[in-house]
Amino acid sequence: EESGSGVIVKLSGRDGFHVITNNHVVFGAKNNDITVTLANGNILIPEQVLSDPESDIAILQMREANLVPAVFGDSDQIKIGQWVLAFGSPFGLNQTVTHGIISARDRGQISLGNTIRIKEFLQTDAAINPGSSGGPLVDMNGHVIGINTAIASNNGGSSGVSFSIPSNLVQRIARE
Repeated sequence: EESGSGVIVKLSGRDGFHVITNNHVVFGAKNNDITVTLANGNILIPEQVLSDPESDIAILQMREANLVPAVFGDSDQIKIGQWVLAFGSPFGLNQTVTHGIISARDRGQISLGNTIRIKEFLQTDAAINPGSSGGPLVDMNGHVIGINTAIASNNGGSSGVSFSIPSNLVQRIARE
């Protein structure tokens, strides 16, 4: 059973609320096998799951109408050295927040499996560990600028080199 994180958003051109996460978090699961557990303990089941293996993005369409969405920021405006927060559930520890800076932009020379084709990762030193996948990378204004997706590690734990899918790419994929 895969555990991961996600972020509730409203997507331009789509009705209702959606949870953005990584494809590798929900890969192979049917809608009714996926649960979204909110901070208040409520458990939701997505109505529909849209996946894009090439970007490792999954979009879960939610039935619930009383959700508070996060707001996307403009990932093209992110600067190296800018402070960020990474939210997730590393090792099943829900609602964990770590901090760091943007270490690099447009990182593409990393190998994350044979289907992932994106070449514009944001690199951060914020601690991202197994279970953090799909959680938001947030700027100091509280805007989602990335979706945490991978770590570079020799032992499977955080080594200060983590990668997030830029929010502008996530929004582009959601429009397709």
